[in-house]
Amino acid sequence: MNWSTAARAAVCGMAGLIIGCGGSSEGGGLTNPTVTGVSISGAPSLLTIGQTATLTASVTVTNGAAQTVTWSSSNNSVLSLAPSGNSAVINAVSPGTATVTATSTADASKTATAQVAVAGPAAVTRWALGTVSAVPGPRGTVAAMWGPSATNVYATTLEGDIARYDGTNWTIVQSGLGEITGIHGTSANDVWAVTFDGTIAHFNGTAWSSTSTSQKLNAVFAVSPTNAWAVGEQGTVLRFDGTNWTQVAQVPNPSLGLYGVWAASATDVFVAGGNGAVYRFNGTAWTTLTTNLTAGDTLFSISGSSASNVVATGKNGVAIHWNGTSFTKPSFPSNTTIWSVHSISPTEAYAVSNPSTANSPTLFRWDGTSWTGQTILNVPCFTIYSFGAGGVFGGCALGVTFVARGSTYTTLSITGAYSGVAFPTTTTGFIAGDLSTLVRTNGSTGFQTVARRDSGYYQTIWAESPTNVFLVGSLGIDRYNGTTTTSQVARAQLAGNVLNGIWGANGSNIWAVGDGGLIYRYDGTNWSPVSGVTTRRLYGVTGTSATNVFAVGENGVIFRYNGTTWASMTSGTNSFLTAGWAADANNVFVVGGDGTIVKFNGTSWAAMTSGTAQLLYSVWGTSATDVYAVGTRGTILHFNGASWSTMTSGTQADLYGIGGINGGPVLAVGAGGRVLIGSGGASPASFALRPVGRGPRFEALQGRLRSMLQAVDADTRMRRRAIR
Repeated sequence: MNWSTAARAAVCGMAGLIIGCGGSSEGGGLTNPTVTGVSISGAPSLLTIGQTATLTASVTVTNGAAQTVTWSSSNNSVLSLAPSGNSAVINAVSPGTATVTATSTADASKTATAQVAVAGPAAVTRWALGTVSAVPGPRGTVAAMWGPSATNVYATTLEGDIARYDGTNWTIVQSGLGEITGIHGTSANDVWAVTFDGTIAHFNGTAWSSTSTSQKLNAVFAVSPTNAWAVGEQGTVLRFDGTNWTQVAQVPNPSLGLYGVWAASATDVFVAGGNGAVYRFNGTAWTTLTTNLTAGDTLFSISGSSASNVVATGKNGVAIHWNGTSFTKPSFPSNTTIWSVHSISPTEAYAVSNPSTANSPTLFRWDGTSWTGQTILNVPCFTIYSFGAGGVFGGCALGVTFVARGSTYTTLSITGAYSGVAFPTTTTGFIAGDLSTLVRTNGSTGFQTVARRDSGYYQTIWAESPTNVFLVGSLGIDRYNGTTTTSQVARAQLAGNVLNGIWGANGSNIWAVGDGGLIYRYDGTNWSPVSGVTTRRLYGVTGTSATNVFAVGENGVIFRYNGTTWASMTSGTNSFLTAGWAADANNVFVVGGDGTIVKFNGTSWAAMTSGTAQLLYSVWGTSATDVYAVGTRGTILHFNGASWSTMTSGTQADLYGIGGINGGPVLAVGAGGRVLIGSGGASPASFALRPVGRGPRFEALQGRLRSMLQAVDADTRMRRRAIR
């Protein structure tokens, strides 16, 4: 009951009371019953659908004010209420966030609130790890090749695979060995491989065995079953005598890295390495051969057909020839790094070179007089091995292997990285990435390459339907209509820039962003550039509608489009931001460098605690309480509406993309063709290698977001030895 001042004065005066009536501003000494505060206890920050909780309201008062409350929920479809006096049972109905309010019945200005997030069941609780190859073969950067015949060829990768080619297909025969830098043998029953970590592996025709050393090894060469040689960092030379590997007397300059070894016999061994050095061993002592090269002319490969025909190649287009007496330096058509050479006679040798802005990586042939380009290889290649008329085999980045026979070039394997995922329906999705590859999948058992181009890479993807798919990357913007891919914005229109992100509200409102502040908009018919927004590199774009679009990029920049103009927003971070995903207008998630995650609540951006310092490349979810982010070193994070936690991915490979569809498949993709299939459950899972259709052969220059849009830099990506 509320008393008026006059009534209270009358009652107190009639009773002659002083105590309990108090004063008032109008005199008479009266005191008002007052509500001083309301609080709620028992409120959880997160419930899952179907869970309940009991909330209790406490009201603090003076002078006998009522201590009761009324209850309300800001969204009964998310969180319903069953009030009972100063208690209320809340029930989680659907994913989202709702605010529960307790209001004093005595004073409606006194309230308490509690925000409760409701999470649906997580779409993914485990990940099945596998590899999807455009053409199955060795996975990763192919660093060395050798074989006793064209139908028995071995290739090794820096990611630890040893693969064998039987003339038709590749089979991975060993994996997980570390950074394998060299392979050589004398027969199908005598094969050696070495790693930068010091492991020496041997195949005896039946099984592989291995031994460990403390050396960092770069190459191996076998003369006979009882004589083999390995070289490495700090002037390391090891010799196998049929039983053991032992250190040979150091070369004249033991501080140099040695990267190539070839032997005419057990007592005539050539090694090559840093500063253009070539040393020759006669079984007892080393001799320094004069090469007339400079300190910058590191030699990475050496090969010969006899003691009077030896070729060594390396940086700066260096290709030198030993005639038995001295070295000469014939002109080479490229001034980039020549990673590998194989000489089979004085008039026939082959080499592969590194890419540059001026020269594509190319297969070269020596005819005894001069070097000429044979084939342009649009992917960096690092090793070569020739069987003459049987074919020239090469190994490259992205698991690419090839064989060249005359003018015929055939790609034997490809396992590039994937970075984009899109599921327009629950039964049809797409992944895209290196080598401009587009793979269609049902999300579980089927992966089929449906489109590709002969160069470039796809950065990411957006799909309205299985027949209306848009891809962006180094070549511009492509559209897939369910049958073929066509270019909609050509590379030439981008002035060398790369498009990094794409998102659409619908088929008539699609946005693409990229380097140099590039922004393109598609109206259902044409793509048009948007100028004047920023010169900052933009990495990602997302939104909730055609009038609520967000573009993110370097230095923490975020721009918002309201249907008319773009405006800069305050993100609260200086970290580069790579991608975004929006559950709704009040729940927009953006990820980036050093584990950065920021969230937009409809009004402002706020930092979230991710629990990781890894670079995050992509984010996606089914609702505001079921969000996933992926990044370097196999990082997968999950947000349940209250906090982020780390999931077990089962891989250390960098993950570049994640996507799916609510109620359907969820995929995470990344380096080395890694594809992770998400599913519910509690136990680990895996799936076997799933090859996709071979289709037309293709090769392309590697590149993608990896270290924020780094291009392939073979000098640093090839092997650690390369920069010593």
